[in-house]
Amino acid sequence: MGRKSKAKKVTAANQGKVSITMMGAQVTGDFALSKVCGSTLKPKKKCSYAVIFVPTATGTTAGTLTIDNNSSSGPRTVDLSGTGQQQAK
Repeated sequence: MGRKSKAKKVTAANQGKVSITMMGAQVTGDFALSKVCGSTLKPKKKCSYAVIFVPTATGTTAGTLTIDNNSSSGPRTVDLSGTGQQQAK
Protein backbone atom coordinates (compact mmCIF):
# COMPACT_ATOMS: atom_id res chain seq x y z
CA MET A 1 0.00 0.00 0.00
CA GLY A 2 2.56 2.59 1.08
CA ARG A 3 6.02 3.32 -0.13
CA LYS A 4 8.84 1.32 1.44
CA SER A 5 11.38 3.19 3.53
CA LYS A 6 15.09 3.55 3.08
CA ALA A 7 17.01 0.97 5.08
CA LYS A 8 17.81 1.73 8.71
CA LYS A 9 20.95 0.21 10.18
CA VAL A 10 20.89 -1.88 13.36
CA THR A 11 24.34 -2.73 14.70
CA ALA A 12 25.24 -5.90 16.59
CA ALA A 13 28.44 -5.82 18.64
CA ASN A 14 30.42 -8.57 20.36
CA GLN A 15 31.99 -7.10 23.49
CA GLY A 16 33.16 -10.51 24.71
CA LYS A 17 36.36 -12.50 24.34
CA VAL A 18 34.99 -15.39 22.25
CA SER A 19 33.23 -15.55 18.89
CA ILE A 20 29.44 -15.60 18.79
CA THR A 21 27.58 -17.83 16.36
CA MET A 22 24.85 -15.87 14.62
CA MET A 23 21.92 -18.23 13.95
CA GLY A 24 19.66 -15.95 11.95
CA ALA A 25 17.41 -12.96 12.28
CA GLN A 26 13.67 -12.47 11.88
CA VAL A 27 11.41 -9.43 11.68
CA THR A 28 7.71 -9.15 12.43
CA GLY A 29 5.12 -6.65 11.29
CA ASP A 30 5.52 -4.70 8.06
CA PHE A 31 9.31 -4.92 8.12
CA ALA A 32 11.90 -6.77 6.04
CA LEU A 33 15.65 -7.35 6.19
CA SER A 34 17.71 -6.14 3.24
CA LYS A 35 21.08 -7.01 4.81
CA VAL A 36 22.07 -9.49 7.52
CA CYS A 37 25.25 -10.34 9.42
CA GLY A 38 27.36 -13.37 8.65
CA SER A 39 27.37 -16.60 10.65
CA THR A 40 30.09 -15.57 13.14
CA LEU A 41 30.76 -12.36 15.05
CA LYS A 42 34.34 -12.29 16.30
CA PRO A 43 35.34 -10.75 19.65
CA LYS A 44 35.37 -6.93 19.76
CA LYS A 45 33.79 -6.74 16.27
CA LYS A 46 30.50 -5.31 14.94
CA CYS A 47 28.17 -6.12 12.08
CA SER A 48 25.04 -4.47 10.70
CA TYR A 49 21.51 -5.47 9.79
CA ALA A 50 19.50 -3.29 7.40
CA VAL A 51 15.77 -3.08 8.15
CA ILE A 52 13.21 -1.60 5.77
CA PHE A 53 9.60 -0.70 6.48
CA VAL A 54 7.10 -1.95 3.88
CA PRO A 55 3.69 -0.68 5.02
CA THR A 56 0.58 -2.62 4.07
CA ALA A 57 -1.80 -0.02 5.54
CA THR A 58 -1.84 3.60 6.62
CA GLY A 59 -1.10 4.45 10.25
CA THR A 60 1.45 3.37 12.81
CA THR A 61 2.54 -0.24 13.06
CA ALA A 62 5.00 -2.00 15.34
CA GLY A 63 7.31 -4.94 14.82
CA THR A 64 10.44 -6.55 16.19
CA LEU A 65 13.85 -7.63 14.96
CA THR A 66 15.08 -10.75 16.75
CA ILE A 67 18.72 -11.76 16.35
CA ASP A 68 19.32 -15.39 17.31
CA ASN A 69 22.80 -16.24 18.61
CA ASN A 70 24.63 -18.54 21.02
CA SER A 71 25.81 -15.83 23.45
CA SER A 72 25.21 -16.29 27.17
CA SER A 73 22.69 -13.42 27.07
CA GLY A 74 20.60 -15.22 24.45
CA PRO A 75 18.65 -13.74 21.53
CA ARG A 76 18.50 -9.96 21.21
CA THR A 77 15.27 -8.15 20.34
CA VAL A 78 14.90 -4.64 18.90
CA ASP A 79 11.52 -2.87 18.85
CA LEU A 80 10.59 -1.42 15.45
CA SER A 81 7.97 1.18 14.52
CA GLY A 82 6.83 2.76 11.28
CA THR A 83 4.00 4.91 9.97
CA GLY A 84 2.38 4.02 6.66
CA GLN A 85 1.23 6.97 4.58
CA GLN A 86 -1.06 6.99 1.60
CA GLN A 87 0.84 7.39 -1.65
CA ALA A 88 0.20 10.50 -3.70
CA LYS A 89 -1.68 9.89 -6.93
